[in-house]
Amino acid sequence: KPAAKPAPSIAKPAQAIVGGYVKVATFSSQSRAAATAKSLGGTVVKAGNLWQVRMPFGSDAEAKAALAKAKAKGFGDAVILRDR
Repeated sequence: KPAAKPAPSIAKPAQAIVGGYVKVATFSSQSRAAATAKSLGGTVVKAGNLWQVRMPFGSDAEAKAALAKAKAKGFGDAVILRDR
């Protein structure tokens, strides 16, 4: 009797790593950027002569929550930027 062949396995597509940050605002003052980042739970990154406030995320849900938080604090121009 021939051996039963195993069922072919169906490869699932790899889950894309979703990450990036919400760019909240850019300031000319490091202290103002730091105060904003602290109030949002974000980070400050030096961008040339300016200071950028960012809120990192690792999933779509975190991205949406960070964007909503930034907008609720009055940063209506905040945008989601994803890693590539």
